[in-house]
Amino acid sequence: FDLKLGSGQFVPGFEEQIVGMSAGDEKDIDITFPKNYHKELAGKPVVFHVKLNKVTETIVPEQDDEFAKDVSEFDTLDELKADIRAKALENAKKQADSAFEQAAVDKAAENTTVDMPKALVENELDIQMERFGYQLQMSGYSMEQYAKMMGGDVSTMRNAFRPAAEKQAKISVTLEKIAEVEGLTASEEDIEAELKSLAEQYELDVDKVREMVPMDELTGSIKTRKAIKVIVDSAIPVTPKTEEKAEE
Repeated sequence: FDLKLGSGQFVPGFEEQIVGMSAGDEKDIDITFPKNYHKELAGKPVVFHVKLNKVTETIVPEQDDEFAKDVSEFDTLDELKADIRAKALENAKKQADSAFEQAAVDKAAENTTVDMPKALVENELDIQMERFGYQLQMSGYSMEQYAKMMGGDVSTMRNAFRPAAEKQAKISVTLEKIAEVEGLTASEEDIEAELKSLAEQYELDVDKVREMVPMDELTGSIKTRKAIKVIVDSAIPVTPKTEEKAEE
């Protein structure tokens, strides 16, 4: 696992305890997950056994026009900075749009009464456990090892993930109902556009993608996105009111 000091990419308090270690050193790092972390881990203590394999240093080159030419298609540093700024603004807008979309979908599901099949919840739970298990593997831990460090077992962890799985399952059912009520469908044009997009994303031939992707999953994904659009288009952003201080 590569960690850049100062990046803040890991749990707060972890990087600070790495400082001073040399290549080959091993150390137990005690931290407590922050309260705003994943619900199943928030506020819980954990011990990571770390071995530092190597230490590298990033050499930052002088930023001038020559630097811009070397790292981009631009001739001047000002042009490069302008491009970076434009892309940063575009990315910020995408993040804001994504956050608004998620909030709208969450609220729609929250306000919807549906019957959730138990099998759907268990399937979503399997998906979330598998995803978290993969993240643990990337950090060098198994699900069993992590569960033991947290003072429980895999069954305990599964129960901790259940509320999130139930929420996601309800969202899925809500979107299906909206697609049904609104009569949303996946047209041939929609399907071809989706196949083309996937082919470009994975650098494959469209016909190859058509063979690989189950058609029911493809059409389901298209209808889900259309249902989300229905929710977002009808959602009204609300600006939180700031409390005014009472005059004495």
